[in-house]
Amino acid sequence: MFLSYIAPMILCIGTTPAVQRTMVFERLAVDDVNRAAAVREYASGKAVNVARVLGVLGETARLVGFAGGRRGQFLLEELAREGIAAEMIPVAGQTRLCTTIIDRATGVVTELVEEAPPASADEWAALDGAIDRLAPTAGALVFSGTLAPGAPPDWIARRVGADRLTIVDAKGEALRRALAAGGRTVGKLNRFEFEQTLGRALASEDELLAAMRDAAPPAGGLIVTTGRTGAIALIGERAWRVTPPDVDAVSPIGSGDAFAAGLAAGWARGPGEALRLACACGAANAQTADAGHVSAADVERLSPLVRVCEI
Repeated sequence: MFLSYIAPMILCIGTTPAVQRTMVFERLAVDDVNRAAAVREYASGKAVNVARVLGVLGETARLVGFAGGRRGQFLLEELAREGIAAEMIPVAGQTRLCTTIIDRATGVVTELVEEAPPASADEWAALDGAIDRLAPTAGALVFSGTLAPGAPPDWIARRVGADRLTIVDAKGEALRRALAAGGRTVGKLNRFEFEQTLGRALASEDELLAAMRDAAPPAGGLIVTTGRTGAIALIGERAWRVTPPDVDAVSPIGSGDAFAAGLAAGWARGPGEALRLACACGAANAQTADAGHVSAADVERLSPLVRVCEI
Protein backbone atom coordinates (compact mmCIF):
# COMPACT_ATOMS: atom_id res chain seq x y z
CA MET A 1 0.00 0.00 0.00
CA PHE A 2 1.23 3.47 -0.79
CA LEU A 3 2.04 6.01 1.88
CA SER A 4 0.40 9.41 1.63
CA TYR A 5 2.54 12.35 0.65
CA ILE A 6 2.19 15.85 -0.71
CA ALA A 7 3.78 16.21 -4.11
CA PRO A 8 5.79 19.41 -4.58
CA MET A 9 5.32 19.12 -8.34
CA ILE A 10 3.64 16.64 -10.66
CA LEU A 11 5.58 15.98 -13.86
CA CYS A 12 3.28 15.26 -16.83
CA ILE A 13 5.06 13.37 -19.59
CA GLY A 14 3.61 12.76 -23.04
CA THR A 15 5.30 12.28 -26.39
CA THR A 16 2.22 12.66 -28.62
CA PRO A 17 0.61 16.05 -27.89
CA ALA A 18 -1.88 17.47 -30.35
CA VAL A 19 -3.61 20.53 -31.58
CA GLN A 20 -7.26 19.71 -30.96
CA ARG A 21 -10.02 21.01 -33.20
CA THR A 22 -13.54 20.70 -31.77
CA MET A 23 -16.33 21.14 -34.31
CA VAL A 24 -19.95 21.27 -33.16
CA PHE A 25 -22.82 20.66 -35.61
CA GLU A 26 -26.54 21.07 -34.98
CA ARG A 27 -27.06 17.92 -37.04
CA LEU A 28 -24.35 16.01 -38.90
CA ALA A 29 -25.31 14.54 -42.27
CA VAL A 30 -22.92 11.97 -43.69
CA ASP A 31 -22.08 12.36 -47.38
CA ASP A 32 -23.31 15.94 -47.43
CA VAL A 33 -22.04 19.47 -46.83
CA ASN A 34 -22.08 20.33 -43.11
CA ARG A 35 -21.57 23.79 -41.65
CA ALA A 36 -20.28 23.91 -38.08
CA ALA A 37 -22.15 25.85 -35.43
CA ALA A 38 -18.92 26.29 -33.46
CA VAL A 39 -15.23 25.57 -33.99
CA ARG A 40 -12.36 25.88 -31.55
CA GLU A 41 -8.67 24.91 -31.69
CA TYR A 42 -6.53 24.51 -28.60
CA ALA A 43 -3.58 22.64 -27.09
CA SER A 44 -4.38 19.04 -26.23
CA GLY A 45 -3.12 15.49 -26.16
CA LYS A 46 -3.28 13.37 -23.03
CA ALA A 47 -0.38 14.85 -21.06
CA VAL A 48 -1.43 18.40 -21.93
CA ASN A 49 -4.93 17.65 -20.67
CA VAL A 50 -3.56 16.18 -17.43
CA ALA A 51 -1.42 19.26 -16.78
CA ARG A 52 -4.33 21.60 -17.50
CA VAL A 53 -6.69 19.81 -15.11
CA LEU A 54 -4.03 19.67 -12.39
CA GLY A 55 -3.74 23.44 -12.67
CA VAL A 56 -7.50 23.82 -12.18
CA LEU A 57 -7.21 21.64 -9.07
CA GLY A 58 -4.55 23.96 -7.66
CA GLU A 59 -1.61 21.60 -8.16
CA THR A 60 1.81 22.55 -9.44
CA ALA A 61 2.28 20.71 -12.71
CA ARG A 62 5.00 20.75 -15.35
CA LEU A 63 4.61 19.33 -18.84
CA VAL A 64 7.35 17.77 -20.96
CA GLY A 65 7.05 16.36 -24.46
CA PHE A 66 7.64 17.03 -28.14
CA ALA A 67 6.47 19.90 -30.36
CA GLY A 68 7.22 20.46 -34.02
CA GLY A 69 6.29 22.48 -37.07
CA ARG A 70 3.64 25.16 -37.43
CA ARG A 71 1.21 23.28 -35.21
CA GLY A 72 3.93 22.81 -32.62
CA GLN A 73 4.40 26.57 -32.49
CA PHE A 74 0.65 27.02 -32.03
CA LEU A 75 0.77 24.42 -29.23
CA LEU A 76 3.52 26.37 -27.45
CA GLU A 77 1.62 29.63 -27.80
CA GLU A 78 -1.55 28.08 -26.39
CA LEU A 79 0.31 26.53 -23.45
CA ALA A 80 1.81 29.93 -22.64
CA ARG A 81 -1.57 31.64 -22.97
CA GLU A 82 -3.13 29.15 -20.55
CA GLY A 83 -0.25 29.40 -18.09
CA ILE A 84 0.70 25.72 -18.40
CA ALA A 85 4.38 25.39 -17.48
CA ALA A 86 6.02 23.31 -20.18
CA GLU A 87 9.36 22.25 -21.55
CA MET A 88 8.67 20.94 -25.04
CA ILE A 89 11.51 19.49 -27.08
CA PRO A 90 11.56 20.77 -30.68
CA VAL A 91 11.28 17.99 -33.27
CA ALA A 92 11.42 17.88 -37.04
CA GLY A 93 8.00 16.25 -37.38
CA GLN A 94 4.75 18.22 -37.37
CA THR A 95 2.66 18.10 -34.19
CA ARG A 96 -0.49 16.14 -35.00
CA LEU A 97 -4.01 17.48 -35.45
CA CYS A 98 -6.96 15.66 -33.88
CA THR A 99 -10.57 16.60 -34.56
CA THR A 100 -13.62 16.05 -32.36
CA ILE A 101 -16.97 16.17 -34.16
CA ILE A 102 -20.04 16.67 -31.96
CA ASP A 103 -23.54 16.13 -33.34
CA ARG A 104 -25.93 18.00 -31.05
CA ALA A 105 -29.03 16.35 -32.52
CA THR A 106 -27.95 12.80 -31.70
CA GLY A 107 -25.35 13.37 -29.00
CA VAL A 108 -22.88 11.28 -31.03
CA VAL A 109 -19.22 12.26 -30.67
CA THR A 110 -16.70 11.21 -33.33
CA GLU A 111 -12.94 11.53 -32.89
CA LEU A 112 -10.60 11.78 -35.90
CA VAL A 113 -7.05 11.01 -34.78
CA GLU A 114 -3.89 11.83 -36.69
CA GLU A 115 -0.95 9.65 -35.68
CA ALA A 116 2.10 11.33 -34.18
CA PRO A 117 5.31 11.64 -36.21
CA PRO A 118 8.40 9.65 -35.21
CA ALA A 119 11.15 11.25 -33.17
CA SER A 120 14.83 10.82 -33.92
CA ALA A 121 17.38 9.34 -31.53
CA ASP A 122 18.72 12.84 -30.79
CA GLU A 123 15.20 14.12 -30.07
CA TRP A 124 14.55 11.23 -27.68
CA ALA A 125 17.90 11.93 -25.98
CA ALA A 126 16.94 15.59 -25.49
CA LEU A 127 13.63 14.56 -23.94
CA ASP A 128 15.43 12.07 -21.69
CA GLY A 129 17.68 14.88 -20.51
CA ALA A 130 14.75 17.13 -19.65
CA ILE A 131 13.00 14.38 -17.70
CA ASP A 132 16.18 13.40 -15.85
CA ARG A 133 16.67 17.04 -14.82
CA LEU A 134 13.07 17.62 -13.70
CA ALA A 135 12.13 14.26 -12.18
CA PRO A 136 14.18 14.64 -8.96
CA THR A 137 12.02 17.65 -8.01
CA ALA A 138 8.74 15.85 -8.72
CA GLY A 139 6.61 14.11 -6.14
CA ALA A 140 4.80 12.15 -8.85
CA LEU A 141 5.20 11.29 -12.52
CA VAL A 142 2.26 10.88 -14.91
CA PHE A 143 3.01 9.20 -18.24
CA SER A 144 0.14 9.65 -20.67
CA GLY A 145 -0.66 8.26 -24.08
CA THR A 146 0.87 6.23 -26.84
CA LEU A 147 4.60 6.68 -27.24
CA ALA A 148 5.79 8.41 -30.39
CA PRO A 149 7.38 6.07 -32.94
CA GLY A 150 11.01 5.39 -32.17
CA ALA A 151 10.63 4.94 -28.42
CA PRO A 152 12.35 1.97 -26.79
CA PRO A 153 9.69 -0.43 -25.42
CA ASP A 154 11.08 0.03 -21.88
CA TRP A 155 11.12 3.84 -22.07
CA ILE A 156 8.54 4.20 -19.30
CA ALA A 157 9.52 1.08 -17.34
CA ARG A 158 13.06 2.25 -16.73
CA ARG A 159 11.75 5.30 -14.85
CA VAL A 160 9.55 3.31 -12.50
CA GLY A 161 10.81 3.13 -8.93
CA ALA A 162 9.90 2.89 -5.27
CA ASP A 163 10.63 6.53 -4.44
CA ARG A 164 7.57 8.18 -6.01
CA LEU A 165 4.09 7.57 -7.36
CA THR A 166 4.15 6.86 -11.10
CA ILE A 167 0.83 6.84 -12.94
CA VAL A 168 0.99 5.21 -16.36
CA ASP A 169 -1.97 5.91 -18.65
CA ALA A 170 -0.96 3.66 -21.54
CA LYS A 171 -1.63 0.28 -23.08
CA GLY A 172 0.17 -2.61 -24.76
CA GLU A 173 3.84 -3.40 -24.32
CA ALA A 174 4.71 -0.06 -22.71
CA LEU A 175 2.17 -0.68 -19.92
CA ARG A 176 3.07 -4.35 -19.52
CA ARG A 177 6.71 -3.47 -18.98
CA ALA A 178 5.90 -0.61 -16.60
CA LEU A 179 3.71 -2.83 -14.42
CA ALA A 180 6.28 -5.64 -14.48
CA ALA A 181 8.95 -3.19 -13.30
CA GLY A 182 7.04 -2.88 -10.02
CA GLY A 183 7.62 0.09 -7.77
CA ARG A 184 4.88 2.52 -6.81
CA THR A 185 3.30 2.22 -10.24
CA VAL A 186 -0.41 2.66 -10.91
CA GLY A 187 -1.60 1.70 -14.38
CA LYS A 188 -4.72 3.40 -15.71
CA LEU A 189 -6.59 2.52 -18.91
CA ASN A 190 -10.06 1.69 -20.15
CA ARG A 191 -11.48 -1.82 -20.33
CA PHE A 192 -11.10 -2.15 -24.10
CA GLU A 193 -7.45 -1.08 -23.86
CA PHE A 194 -6.87 -3.54 -21.02
CA GLU A 195 -8.32 -6.37 -23.07
CA GLN A 196 -6.10 -5.31 -25.98
CA THR A 197 -3.10 -5.32 -23.67
CA LEU A 198 -3.94 -8.79 -22.39
CA GLY A 199 -4.82 -10.10 -25.84
CA ARG A 200 -8.14 -11.56 -24.68
CA ALA A 201 -11.70 -10.57 -23.79
CA LEU A 202 -12.92 -10.46 -20.20
CA ALA A 203 -16.47 -11.71 -19.89
CA SER A 204 -17.29 -10.68 -16.31
CA GLU A 205 -16.24 -8.44 -13.46
CA ASP A 206 -14.73 -11.47 -11.69
CA GLU A 207 -12.57 -12.15 -14.74
CA LEU A 208 -11.61 -8.49 -14.89
CA LEU A 209 -10.54 -8.41 -11.24
CA ALA A 210 -8.58 -11.65 -11.59
CA ALA A 211 -6.72 -10.27 -14.59
CA MET A 212 -6.03 -7.02 -12.74
CA ARG A 213 -4.59 -8.93 -9.76
CA ASP A 214 -2.29 -10.84 -12.11
CA ALA A 215 -1.08 -7.67 -13.83
CA ALA A 216 -0.79 -5.13 -11.00
CA PRO A 217 2.54 -4.65 -9.20
CA PRO A 218 2.39 -5.71 -5.51
CA ALA A 219 3.15 -2.23 -4.20
CA GLY A 220 1.19 -0.45 -6.90
CA GLY A 221 -2.19 -0.60 -8.50
CA LEU A 222 -4.27 -0.85 -11.63
CA ILE A 223 -7.40 1.10 -12.53
CA VAL A 224 -9.67 0.09 -15.40
CA THR A 225 -12.26 2.66 -16.40
CA THR A 226 -15.56 1.39 -17.79
CA GLY A 227 -17.13 4.44 -19.44
CA ARG A 228 -20.44 5.65 -18.05
CA THR A 229 -20.40 2.96 -15.34
CA GLY A 230 -17.19 4.30 -13.77
CA ALA A 231 -14.15 2.23 -12.91
CA ILE A 232 -12.78 -0.79 -11.09
CA ALA A 233 -9.64 -0.09 -9.09
CA LEU A 234 -7.10 -2.37 -7.45
CA ILE A 235 -4.71 -0.56 -5.11
CA GLY A 236 -2.43 -2.74 -3.04
CA GLU A 237 -4.61 -5.56 -1.72
CA ARG A 238 -7.86 -3.60 -1.86
CA ALA A 239 -10.36 -3.45 -4.72
CA TRP A 240 -12.84 -0.64 -5.29
CA ARG A 241 -15.83 0.08 -7.50
CA VAL A 242 -16.21 3.71 -8.53
CA THR A 243 -19.60 4.87 -9.82
CA PRO A 244 -19.93 8.34 -11.37
CA PRO A 245 -22.92 10.66 -10.97
CA ASP A 246 -25.38 11.13 -13.80
CA VAL A 247 -24.41 14.16 -15.87
CA ASP A 248 -25.56 15.73 -19.11
CA ALA A 249 -22.59 14.53 -21.14
CA VAL A 250 -21.44 16.54 -24.14
CA SER A 251 -18.22 14.71 -25.03
CA PRO A 252 -16.21 11.97 -23.32
CA ILE A 253 -12.96 12.98 -25.06
CA GLY A 254 -10.39 13.86 -22.40
CA SER A 255 -12.32 12.38 -19.47
CA GLY A 256 -9.69 9.69 -18.96
CA ASP A 257 -7.00 12.36 -18.79
CA ALA A 258 -9.03 14.35 -16.26
CA PHE A 259 -9.43 11.13 -14.24
CA ALA A 260 -5.64 10.64 -14.20
CA ALA A 261 -5.13 14.23 -13.06
CA GLY A 262 -7.60 13.86 -10.22
CA LEU A 263 -5.98 10.60 -9.16
CA ALA A 264 -2.56 12.24 -8.93
CA ALA A 265 -3.91 15.32 -7.16
CA GLY A 266 -5.91 13.31 -4.61
CA TRP A 267 -3.40 10.58 -3.83
CA ALA A 268 -2.30 12.10 -0.54
CA ARG A 269 -5.88 11.75 0.76
CA GLY A 270 -5.86 7.97 0.44
CA PRO A 271 -7.15 5.72 -2.34
CA GLY A 272 -10.85 6.18 -1.70
CA GLU A 273 -10.73 9.97 -1.85
CA ALA A 274 -8.27 9.91 -4.76
CA LEU A 275 -10.70 7.76 -6.74
CA ARG A 276 -13.59 10.06 -5.81
CA LEU A 277 -11.72 13.15 -7.04
CA ALA A 278 -10.57 11.33 -10.18
CA CYS A 279 -14.10 10.28 -11.09
CA ALA A 280 -15.48 13.75 -10.41
CA CYS A 281 -12.87 15.24 -12.74
CA GLY A 282 -13.76 12.76 -15.47
CA ALA A 283 -17.46 13.54 -15.12
CA ALA A 284 -16.80 17.29 -15.13
CA ASN A 285 -14.82 16.94 -18.36
CA ALA A 286 -17.68 15.00 -19.99
CA GLN A 287 -19.93 18.03 -19.51
CA THR A 288 -17.75 20.16 -21.81
CA ALA A 289 -17.19 20.14 -25.57
CA ASP A 290 -13.43 20.63 -25.19
CA ALA A 291 -11.11 17.77 -24.23
CA GLY A 292 -9.23 18.11 -20.97
CA HIS A 293 -11.26 21.04 -19.66
CA VAL A 294 -12.97 21.11 -16.27
CA SER A 295 -14.18 23.81 -13.93
CA ALA A 296 -13.29 23.74 -10.26
CA ALA A 297 -16.94 24.44 -9.41
CA ASP A 298 -18.13 21.38 -11.35
CA VAL A 299 -15.52 19.14 -9.72
CA GLU A 300 -16.52 20.39 -6.25
CA ARG A 301 -20.22 19.87 -7.01
CA LEU A 302 -19.79 16.39 -8.44
CA SER A 303 -17.33 14.94 -5.92
CA PRO A 304 -19.92 14.18 -3.18
CA LEU A 305 -22.08 12.43 -5.78
CA VAL A 306 -19.41 9.88 -6.71
CA ARG A 307 -19.89 6.47 -5.07
CA VAL A 308 -16.70 4.68 -4.03
CA CYS A 309 -17.23 1.21 -2.53
CA GLU A 310 -14.66 -1.35 -1.51
CA ILE A 311 -15.35 -4.78 -3.03
